[in-house]
Amino acid sequence: DATKRATLNPSANLVDGATYTATVKGGAGGAKDLAGNPLAADKVWSFTTAAAGDTTAPETTIDAGPSGTVTTRSATFEFSSSEASSIYECRLDSGTWSGCSSPKGYTDLVDGSHTFEVRATDVAGNTDATPASRTWTVEATAPTVTSVSPAGGATGVAVGADVTATFSEAMDASTINGTTVMLVKQSGTSAVAAVVTYDSTNTSAILNPNADLEAGTTYTTTVKGGPSGAKDVAGNPLATDKVWSFTTAAAGDTTAPTVTGVTPTDGATGVAVTVDAEATFSEAMDATTITGTTVTLVRQGAETAVAAAVTYDSTTRQAILNPNANLEAGATYTATVKGGASGVKDTAGNALASDKVWSFTTQVADITAPTVNSVAPANGATGVAVAANAQAVFSEAMDAATITDSSFTLVKQGTTTPVAASVSYDSASDTTTLNPGTDLEAGVAYTATVKGGASGVKDVAGNALTSDKVWSFTTAAAGDTTAPTVTEVSPAAGETGVAVGVDATATFSETVDATTLTTSTFTLVRQGTTTAVAAAVSYDSTNKRAILNPNVNLQDGASYTATVKGGANGVKDVAGNALASDKVWSFTVEPLAAPTNQTATRSGTGDKQRIDLKWVDNSSIEAKYVIERATNADFTSNLLTREVGANSTSYRDTSLARTTAYYYRVFAMKSDGTRSSASNTASVLTK
Repeated sequence: DATKRATLNPSANLVDGATYTATVKGGAGGAKDLAGNPLAADKVWSFTTAAAGDTTAPETTIDAGPSGTVTTRSATFEFSSSEASSIYECRLDSGTWSGCSSPKGYTDLVDGSHTFEVRATDVAGNTDATPASRTWTVEATAPTVTSVSPAGGATGVAVGADVTATFSEAMDASTINGTTVMLVKQSGTSAVAAVVTYDSTNTSAILNPNADLEAGTTYTTTVKGGPSGAKDVAGNPLATDKVWSFTTAAAGDTTAPTVTGVTPTDGATGVAVTVDAEATFSEAMDATTITGTTVTLVRQGAETAVAAAVTYDSTTRQAILNPNANLEAGATYTATVKGGASGVKDTAGNALASDKVWSFTTQVADITAPTVNSVAPANGATGVAVAANAQAVFSEAMDAATITDSSFTLVKQGTTTPVAASVSYDSASDTTTLNPGTDLEAGVAYTATVKGGASGVKDVAGNALTSDKVWSFTTAAAGDTTAPTVTEVSPAAGETGVAVGVDATATFSETVDATTLTTSTFTLVRQGTTTAVAAAVSYDSTNKRAILNPNVNLQDGASYTATVKGGANGVKDVAGNALASDKVWSFTVEPLAAPTNQTATRSGTGDKQRIDLKWVDNSSIEAKYVIERATNADFTSNLLTREVGANSTSYRDTSLARTTAYYYRVFAMKSDGTRSSASNTASVLTK
């Protein structure tokens, strides 16, 4: 028949407790295929019938098949029974039971959760009353780009603007990079030098050019689709490239800034009491105009603004209001960004046209169940180090008392007893770690389970994980005894003039165990100190690269030493082989360079004289320039100070007295008030 199965049906039941031998005859007088080719030799096997009076049902086990979340719409399951010669029935998603055999396959499955069940019936007719069951999720829908900024066809875009693309779902951050998100000047072919990051909160890719764009110029942005493009966390790629264009504002900015987005959104409810109020602007803003007077938050029904710290993030163009204490639960608040002459202004001095006002309401109480955001090793991972730990990262803070070796277990597939292990919880990262007492077996599949429900793990508000989180992985086969090495580092050893926003990276000779790459095994220390720079450490498995991303920019002009730790407590490959010794290298960050070649030129007559200053901008990290004017060379008499924006190279002074000698010097200044050394002094005598 279609199953290519030969069936011998005895005329009467076989004898209880007897052993029988079955033979399929080969050779010229035996079984042949449709082309006439005979079975090469007899196929002989034996079995024993059940003893009389068997009333014990067999136990059914699913040996292989999908679990967790998969991107394929097909599924194949392998299963077995505790009793030989059992027959099976299968069903999918609570459908009708029907006869089946192992393996059992399904195709054209829709997105969503599916449950496969199988039950065995032994030769005595006893059927397993507790069928084996496996639940998994199909997620095979490609992500889309739902919005972009600047909008397609936009004009008058600020030259300091970032480019963003917001996706329809959570994306794999490792696929959002400078090769999948690019900005190209029309009529050009080279991509604009930029830093590309991924905002998991807003599911957005952000392209931040290293320098301001050219004024009055059209640019085209591409988010790459297809197999080598951006992918969601399940591995589904963007179907096609997303392409759009915009044009920057002409030189001479007279356009008022606008608020392009706020957090929390207007009308939002259930907002966390710890929230910051944020406003994102259409262009770079003058940080000195963003204060506790121009950005306020007031509880409705109150007259006094919430006590808070107000700051400005020039990278994201965001004003951030951080309340000194948690907001009241279940209260409505109104945020205001002040416009007009006394309000916030862009770096060209253009004011926000009018007040930006929005409201939101804080949550009454936490009733949201926690979820598992990510696991390690990844579901379906192979070649996992035998020394690896199993980890689960939660969506929120958890009650550590509920995370134990009963609620987080690891079981070797084919067995039922959990691996002996210690289970811990890190409240800083909301991560639980299962550390086996001994190395796992090589080349073996294991299943990890974080227990949900009433007896499972719970968040700090007492909300339980809705259902068990289950995933599987397979350890590396025995045999690899070669230690990994570091083949490349960035910045290069001894490199100078390194950007303050740089990441430190180390590329390995082979795939390493991501769980051994931590802030303890990959560190960055400013020379002259002993404390490691606060940073996030991640692993790019595609490029076998460890990435250390400092939480804040490095100190200008400082030298740093990066260390990838070797030895027993250091970085290891997936077979558990440790880096033989520490990999250490150093680099130096670019300093806050002073302006040079200052000149001062007088023009005009009488009371309408003016002095034009010009200088060379040698820094790429200043927030502004400070000009000092005095009537003596040591700048102690009639000292006057003026400021101009970053990247400025000139200033005109018109508040002058006749027949007076004026002395000028210029400093570059960072946003924290740090000054460079002074430029050369230029002097002019008015008439």
